[in-house]
Amino acid sequence: MKKVIQFIFLGLFILFSFYYTNKVALIVKNNNPMIKKINKVKNSYAVKSVNAIIQNDTIIPGINGLTVNVDKSFDNMNNLGVFNEEYLVYDEKKPKINLEDNKDKIIVKGNTLKQAVSLIVENKEIFNYLVKNNIKVNTYFEMDTSIKENVTYLNNSNNKKTFSNIESILNRKKINTNICIINDNYNICKENHKYLVLPSKILNNSNILDIKKNIESGDIIRVKKNANLSDVKILIKTIYNNNLDIITIDKLIKENRS
Repeated sequence: MKKVIQFIFLGLFILFSFYYTNKVALIVKNNNPMIKKINKVKNSYAVKSVNAIIQNDTIIPGINGLTVNVDKSFDNMNNLGVFNEEYLVYDEKKPKINLEDNKDKIIVKGNTLKQAVSLIVENKEIFNYLVKNNIKVNTYFEMDTSIKENVTYLNNSNNKKTFSNIESILNRKKINTNICIINDNYNICKENHKYLVLPSKILNNSNILDIKKNIESGDIIRVKKNANLSDVKILIKTIYNNNLDIITIDKLIKENRS
């Protein structure tokens, strides 16, 4: 019994010593001039999140806010031995109204604050042109698809067995974005908890002028099979002239800032 009591007291002593040591270290750290400077500026560098916009059954993604991570910022600057606001480290904070909590809604546009658009291409000639020129693109995955860089592959089958087989391949290759472009596959996509996307614009072989004059940040543009490569080249030039980037759809709809 005596040994048990001694063991308990030893355990309590170690626990108290550990707590006391940590408490002292925290006090010393909080009195460090560098961490005081970080605490002084952290609120001025915080960025508010932007809520997603929901209207009926549709949604447009918002964007995460930023808060200064004081401890990581201190470690970063302490290693350098200098206070510099460029070395602040941030944590992202998701909006109260966000995409993840509303996956039953249909995404009708990407994040408008990212100054970018995304192209979903159904035409192989246009797809190959974009890949050759290192322009990021989205396309539908087929069973004989050869994986290429700068491409996001989408499972858009409306057949349950084929959908399941494609899912297995995308998961095995670790390239599954869980995005569906809505057509007659709505029920399959919803059952599989996919992000449901309805393109904001559709380019065919006769409407380049309408598309060109209405390009906006966040646009998700479906390029149909009958679209012309010459029109796509005009579209790309227009996008860049509007100071917009072309990114993959998974990047465009995400609410993170990177």
